[in-house]
Amino acid sequence: MKKVAFSLCFLVLWGAWVPSFAQSSQDVGMAKGTTLSADVPLRQIILYVNGVGYFLREGTVTGNQKVQLSFKTTEINDLLKSLTVRDLDGGTVTAVTYGSQDPVEKQLQGLSVNLSGAATVRDILTQLRGERVALAGATTVEGSVVSVETATDKEGLQRTTLNLMTAEGLRSFLLEDTRSIRFLDPKIDSDFQRALTILSESHSRDRRNVTIDFSGSGKRRVSLGYLNEVPAWKTAYRLVLDREGNHFLQAWAIVENSSDEDWQNLSLSLVSGRPISFTMDLATPRYIRRPEVQSSVAAGPAPQTYDQNLDSRAEAPKMAKALAAPAPSRSSAKMAELPQSAGAMDGYADEGMDGEESASPEATPSEFNPGDIGQGVQGYGVLENGGTFVRYKINVPVNLPRHGSAMFPLFEGTVRGKKVSVYDAQVDPKRPLRGLQLENTTPYTLLGGPITIFDSLSYAGDALIEDLGPGAQRFITYAVDMETEVAPGSEPNTEKIVSMTAVDGVFTVAVSAHREHHYTIKNDSDEGRTIVIVHPLDDTWHLVNPEKATETTRNSYRFEVTVPGRGSDTLRVVEEKQLGRSFGLASLTDTQLRYYASDGAAKKTLRDAFAKITEKRGVLQGVVAERQDAERKLQQIKDEQSRIRSNMNSISSSSDLYKKYLSTLAGQETTISGLLESIDGYYGKEKALKADLDNYIRTLSF
Repeated sequence: MKKVAFSLCFLVLWGAWVPSFAQSSQDVGMAKGTTLSADVPLRQIILYVNGVGYFLREGTVTGNQKVQLSFKTTEINDLLKSLTVRDLDGGTVTAVTYGSQDPVEKQLQGLSVNLSGAATVRDILTQLRGERVALAGATTVEGSVVSVETATDKEGLQRTTLNLMTAEGLRSFLLEDTRSIRFLDPKIDSDFQRALTILSESHSRDRRNVTIDFSGSGKRRVSLGYLNEVPAWKTAYRLVLDREGNHFLQAWAIVENSSDEDWQNLSLSLVSGRPISFTMDLATPRYIRRPEVQSSVAAGPAPQTYDQNLDSRAEAPKMAKALAAPAPSRSSAKMAELPQSAGAMDGYADEGMDGEESASPEATPSEFNPGDIGQGVQGYGVLENGGTFVRYKINVPVNLPRHGSAMFPLFEGTVRGKKVSVYDAQVDPKRPLRGLQLENTTPYTLLGGPITIFDSLSYAGDALIEDLGPGAQRFITYAVDMETEVAPGSEPNTEKIVSMTAVDGVFTVAVSAHREHHYTIKNDSDEGRTIVIVHPLDDTWHLVNPEKATETTRNSYRFEVTVPGRGSDTLRVVEEKQLGRSFGLASLTDTQLRYYASDGAAKKTLRDAFAKITEKRGVLQGVVAERQDAERKLQQIKDEQSRIRSNMNSISSSSDLYKKYLSTLAGQETTISGLLESIDGYYGKEKALKADLDNYIRTLSF
């Protein structure tokens, strides 16, 4: 074991021991005969539009050998989630190790020498009381650490003394006279060097080394594959318009190498589709707090529940090969029309996962199949619709320096498209936009991206397109149509009663609401225009006129209107909505009953029923009026009696006036009795008439 200089300054001690640990760490856990640093270069990269890339490395190892790679700390989680390692010629992968992301304090706690905090030499040796060390000074002495003492001598200087139990007995040594201290226990020595390395690595935690151990005999082929976050590759198109509607389309891919490694002579593939991808922290150790349990009689395990096995264990089917035909070559006339910078690039890339082409003449990289990482599985499926992928494989070796970017031509072809002007009041309330109703007549899926439009050998504008499969159609717009104007307008909404029904005393009125929007189009061009009017779609309104839109999207109708040169036209869009309004029939006033009965939608049964209700209400209201009249008379008599009794209190009971009051009161009592009897009768009639009316309303049905 290498000796290490040890002085009073702990930083000097630390710095001296780091090289010792570096040498020692290479030997820990290494099989006999193992060599280091096999070269496994990048051979293939597959980039996805969802921002991840698959990286394939291939190389050879001999005997027991390690492969060491360096990754950014932020890339470790993707690596742990996706790494696949293969030894293709009979060897085995024994381990994949990487630097821990545990906090430094946590890593140091497990070692026999704890260097956390600002540990001094005294702190370190105090931790090792009882352990054997070898002290080199004037002489070399071996012994067990008893204690470390600090005292002030006669000159006022602090002296640190190490007390050892040696073969000659307890002896004391001044540390300042000691050249070195060596731990005689190999584990303590190894832990101390490991602690120093942990502290050193903690100063630069932006990168992590990953080491793969291969075990076997002879020279063998190996491969490593993993996913990492990368910039999403993008597409850009050039479209040259043709008067006959056969437009020339050229597609480019934009790729960035954001890694710290040059891409040299490798195979590059670009895959569309959006596989679900996420990040998860797998590198940081997770500690689960466990409850402290007192000693007791062991209890039985708690009942468990288990989910069903969803793995059918069926053999993963091989993906279908891409059926895309090669892109048609441009005619010489098209080549003459295209700007000179475009160049000829026919056959530069093809669509699909299988093929005989290779990235370089030296070697053919293995294909990545996520369904089976076993040896011998080749190809990657291409399906249309529902979780599909389309892969464009660049047919020349790719060289791209670190942090560099490049454009690669994907394909060329002819697409169909009808020239239109698209008007959307939410985009421009006055002018439509020039555009195309583009049909993808190529065998390729056009991924979303910008399109630069050329018309009559000049730049016409830019457009954006979303993903468009073969045979699909989509509108694109690229310029404001300054020769066409659209004036939108609307009419006030109207309502019309459609039907009226009554059931169990509930009166329901069905109303049809109508609204109208109109678009007046003026074409100032000498040529005819096909105008596409975009009208907002509201699911609660039904289209009446026109009966059907030219196209219907999630949020809008599209109406196609042909306007001749120097002409005009008006599109009227009429929509209706069915409304239902319900009322308690008994709550309707006579005025409301007459209003609904007079409507043209009212049937004879409704008019007769409402007239009957009005009649019954009239009889009931007559009885109520008579009762109220009797109650007023009764109240008047009672008020008069109160006045008379008040006057009687102020006169003599033997006076003639007093006697006259008595006679009046007696006559009023007879009248009161008759009124009370009448009021009771009116209440009875009123109750019966109201019950009859309620029953009539409740049993109405029309």
